[in-house]
Amino acid sequence: MVDLVEHLSNPSSILSSIFGELESVNKCPVRSPAPNYKAEGPTQQVQNRLTPEQIVELATAYQFGSTVLELAESFGIHRTTVLRHLKYQQVPRRRSRLNQVDIEKTVHLYSLGQSCETIALELGVGASTIRRTLKKTGVELRRGGTTKVSRSVNTHAPNLLSKL
Repeated sequence: MVDLVEHLSNPSSILSSIFGELESVNKCPVRSPAPNYKAEGPTQQVQNRLTPEQIVELATAYQFGSTVLELAESFGIHRTTVLRHLKYQQVPRRRSRLNQVDIEKTVHLYSLGQSCETIALELGVGASTIRRTLKKTGVELRRGGTTKVSRSVNTHAPNLLSKL
């Protein structure tokens, strides 16, 4: 037992050199974390609970024309939370922001070969709104990624029929 204590209390020269190297490694400068690194860990989501008065205000603002995204931003809540409050308040949703003039313009532009995405950007709505509107009006949609090709004769291509 004494031999064991003696070996542990008086480390050999090899162990002393290893301990010395470990101490020198620990004295190396430590890299600083990236500027956007948060040492305290992930932040928790803030729960913004609306008061009954705020919920009524939210529903009224929606009925007077505010969009779901505008309300979500102004009240500091998620858009699905806005929609849930509107549902509980029994406020009917506005499904399409297109009026009759916009619908006619949509059909016309699509018939000229414009894509749903291009029309959507022009009218300030989503491309899915344009597609849904075209389907409701009975317009046959083109395959994705294609545009209407003009049936006019291509003057730059050689006339293959004349060579037959």
